[in-house]
Amino acid sequence: MKRIALILIGAIVFGFSTSPVQAIDDRSLWDINKLSEITDPNLMRVLFGYYPRLTYNDDFSYTADNEQEFSLRDFQVLLSPCSSSALIDPNLQACIEEVSVRKNGTTNWDLASLSPQTLGEPTKTFYKYRYFEVGKPVAVDAVGFRPAGDRASIWKMPTARHSKGDSYLIRAALGGTTVNGDPGNDNVPPRRLSMELVPISTTKTVNTINQDEYKVEEFPKGYEYKIRLRLGVFTKSISGWFFGRIQDQSLDINVSKGYLEMTGKPAIVPMGVTNVISKSQIPQRLLEICMKLASDINCDGNTANNYGRATLYAPDDGADPSILSEYESVPGGVKTVASLSFWNIRSGWATYSAGPSKKQDCSTQSLKEGENSLLGIVSSNASLYQPSPPTWDEIDKSFTFKVSSPHFDEFGKENRGFYTLYLPLTQANCRWGSDASLPKAQVQIVNQNGASSVTTAVATQENGMLRFNISGFTYSSPIIRIRMGQGGFKPAVKTSIKSQSGAKKTVLICAKGATLKQIVAVKPKCPTGYKKK
Repeated sequence: MKRIALILIGAIVFGFSTSPVQAIDDRSLWDINKLSEITDPNLMRVLFGYYPRLTYNDDFSYTADNEQEFSLRDFQVLLSPCSSSALIDPNLQACIEEVSVRKNGTTNWDLASLSPQTLGEPTKTFYKYRYFEVGKPVAVDAVGFRPAGDRASIWKMPTARHSKGDSYLIRAALGGTTVNGDPGNDNVPPRRLSMELVPISTTKTVNTINQDEYKVEEFPKGYEYKIRLRLGVFTKSISGWFFGRIQDQSLDINVSKGYLEMTGKPAIVPMGVTNVISKSQIPQRLLEICMKLASDINCDGNTANNYGRATLYAPDDGADPSILSEYESVPGGVKTVASLSFWNIRSGWATYSAGPSKKQDCSTQSLKEGENSLLGIVSSNASLYQPSPPTWDEIDKSFTFKVSSPHFDEFGKENRGFYTLYLPLTQANCRWGSDASLPKAQVQIVNQNGASSVTTAVATQENGMLRFNISGFTYSSPIIRIRMGQGGFKPAVKTSIKSQSGAKKTVLICAKGATLKQIVAVKPKCPTGYKKK
């Protein structure tokens, strides 16, 4: 069990990949395939903010036997448009009810329509293990509390044309594990929820296209999008914290009417990249962590060998934002290679905000019987943001969140960040008492050198939630703090993490036939049977 935990930590902190794969999130503007290949095992390149595995199996529903309990089944169902979904118990129906768009600053929404083009059979599959089925329609399972699903759908938005047309792919998915026995309406198991809107293009004119026959385009500028899901009883399964890339977002969940609606603008995310460097130039801080985890975990550039072009760090992998600031010390630093647009949100793994254990009660107090258990939403355009809920600081009475991006964009201008925090009013009232009703919040931005600035942000109450929108701050690796009420923040501290004192560690590449092993130590030596590469 400990061995598994170590591997998982390596995967989360260092973007560790378990099998060679190729990037398939093909974009017209820029994708990882535009980087040169790396064949020398002593060299590496690091890429921040990019996640090419995002589309693997995300276009189709799947089911798989649970490894711990074979009577259960893990699943993900891609919701179909309500107009084409099967007629079932409305309470168990989950589908896409409406997709619409409008120009920024206007009030009228233009409805999108279903495209005559649909996705064919899966052509790009990442997950491969026993009893795994992907690409087949999934029937509703009332006992297992699983809705019906099929595949991602294509929609037309003629009033919001991108550079290659007006087609958009929508992935709206519910996932989890089936249950044994009927949970009942008041005992609803949690489900993972994700929504993603993707502008796409294809050169095919036939009505059925495959995954490898469309490209991801960039969103046109100046538009706001809305997706409304009909979820029935599944609105009660929306739980935990959510992380997204939607600017000026607004969320409405109505349990009694059984719908969820998300609106907002696409986030423009900088893709940070280093030059090709020697593995001997890996920041000492990361080598020290590597030593503590396990000597045989390739946390020093393993995915450069798998993807052939770069080691990847992205929020989806759970990468710590501090990693980007560490790599700014290598020759050439971290530069923006492209800025890509995203519109997505997905539930995270963590449940409660980190902080004093007694304050977790504020999270539990926001959970009402028979209601959804949404604890909060974080959205940002940072290349990396912390993969856990905002941390509660009992001294400051503030929520703290870490983000990081390259300081400049690909044109030499400062990258500007945004950060949106959503909190249920019940949790906000528990944290700040009557101060939660104030019209403005105090915001502190602390950069990696410890310098800080304090400003204010409007606190907007809507749909039972308290929303804070913070924008205009610069990167590389700031910490954002939000608090309500009187008083000031405690003195800021330097946020970058220094290497521990001691002898310098290096990376040694050892070979035994076609097998390579990377040794991290003060004086690394190749194991018996291996030779220095």
